[in-house]
Amino acid sequence: MSIAPINLGTMQRPPWTPKNSGLVTPKNAYPTQQMSPLLLPPDNAWPFYPNGSVTIPPIGGQATIVSETVPATKAGIIRRFANFSMAGPGIAGWTPGDGSLVWQITRNGNPYQYFDNIVDVVGLTEFGGAELAAPLHIRARDNIALIVKNISLAPAGQILMGLLNGYLFPARQYPQTSR
Repeated sequence: MSIAPINLGTMQRPPWTPKNSGLVTPKNAYPTQQMSPLLLPPDNAWPFYPNGSVTIPPIGGQATIVSETVPATKAGIIRRFANFSMAGPGIAGWTPGDGSLVWQITRNGNPYQYFDNIVDVVGLTEFGGAELAAPLHIRARDNIALIVKNISLAPAGQILMGLLNGYLFPARQYPQTSR
């Protein structure tokens, strides 16, 4: 008994099979979805946690509590901010909200909108700061700073503390359509 050879050129394919394709599998058998790095830190994110302390500047002066420059290959988000600490004696002579001390968060020397005239306690350094309603965007080579201005508080060696809390990710992942 002889078996006839199969001629693949004349063999009929089912109509639902793409011509010359056979079974098509995706590149990744388990497709992944990635949220925007502006919403959730990606797997390749690094913490951004600059913090510091300074003694109160003279009346009319200002001091930089934190200053950090973002690397050229990174972008990121600031999610939390603190400008006060319950550790230690506090700030002698200061009543929150009286306007004698004013904090600013700046990017390249310019204050972020609504962060140019902070006169009250926003967050505590012990808790990593207070969550911001909307994150502050930081881009490659930005210099981010937390600055305090002494309007009318008599300096007596008081210590002022502050921090910014967020994360950095590769700049190539920064969405092109973000603000």
